[in-house]
Amino acid sequence: MPTADTVSRPVSQVNVGSGDTVTSTLSSAEQTGELSDLSGNSNNSNSNNTTASRVSATPRRLEEEKIGKRPADEEETVSSKKSRRSSKEVQRLQANFIMQTKNESSAMKLAASRIAKSNELPKGHKDKRSINTVVKEVNSIYNSNISPKTAGTYVQKGRINTSPLKRGPVGSFQKPILDSLRWAYVSFMQLEQAEGLTQSSLKDMPKRVNACVNHGWHSKQYPDLTKKLRNQTAHLLTVGKSNVQEHRRLQWTTHQNIDLWFSTWKEMLIDLGFGREALVSDSVDGEIFFFPNQTSRIINVDETDGLLDNTSGNKGG
Repeated sequence: MPTADTVSRPVSQVNVGSGDTVTSTLSSAEQTGELSDLSGNSNNSNSNNTTASRVSATPRRLEEEKIGKRPADEEETVSSKKSRRSSKEVQRLQANFIMQTKNESSAMKLAASRIAKSNELPKGHKDKRSINTVVKEVNSIYNSNISPKTAGTYVQKGRINTSPLKRGPVGSFQKPILDSLRWAYVSFMQLEQAEGLTQSSLKDMPKRVNACVNHGWHSKQYPDLTKKLRNQTAHLLTVGKSNVQEHRRLQWTTHQNIDLWFSTWKEMLIDLGFGREALVSDSVDGEIFFFPNQTSRIINVDETDGLLDNTSGNKGG
């Protein structure tokens, strides 16, 4: 008869030939019956125990874990969920790409110039250096990653102090014309913002760009030209949400409103006795001649929420 300790304690079963130990979850009665069956059939098992090995039953807990476990490919698919980038992130990446391209171009110009000067020196000169040494120094200066083979090829072809060639076919516009289009595009966007007008949409800008191109005797329409200009000028513009308060302030600051504002201020100062209209003989700046010690009585509390003794208050806006 097994004791209470042996009943509550799990029995370890070994898969012969594998070396793995599995803890059984069977009850003591089931384990006792299994042992009795094994002892009753010991003679049959001894006759065939030369090559056969007994495999213990897999516990239910391990079977459930095996079934519920996801494959590695499925886990990677679930974790690598795609997300759409915002317009601000796209503009920032394009700006970084442009700045990195300009940095690589400057590094290539310097490397080609130094390699050409080094090649002109006679053999054995103390300042003569190899291409790898020159490119390594230039990469450390510009934090770039130009190739020594590419820099050597530029020197062999005579492309000294020139920008690297761009990939793809030759464009429809020459470089001076394309540069002028870039600056015209940026200037138009900045003037729209400065005047406080509603900015042109993505559908309106291609029409304006095509009108500019057609005016320069380029009659062909370029549907992708606006997108190209937007990508190439990403480092000159900043994408963000519009400031509604600043937009309203720009719309309000017209010549008529500002003239009315200062005219009312002038009449109020004269009516309250702070001064009078300035004469030519007064030699003062402005249109008001203030009486003595009157300017110290004026305190500006515009858009300010606070007490005059400065004990408490909040910022205006």
